[in-house]
Amino acid sequence: DDIEHYRTTFERIATVCQSPKEEWAIQLIPLLKGKARSAYVLMDIDSCVYEEVKYVILAKYEITKDKYRKRF
Repeated sequence: DDIEHYRTTFERIATVCQSPKEEWAIQLIPLLKGKARSAYVLMDIDSCVYEEVKYVILAKYEITKDKYRKRF
């Protein structure tokens, strides 16, 4: 379950397809499984902002900005 790889792939495909960023969360949410879906389910019902969804999912996987920088 490499969530970072999944996220990067999703963002690249959404960008190439010229999908408006405002729709990214709506497009991503139905694709979520396991830990990522459970992170989303705990969010407020009105949360459809991609950056918020991404933050919550990465936090569930304990991926912080500092940890990400150290890995790359």
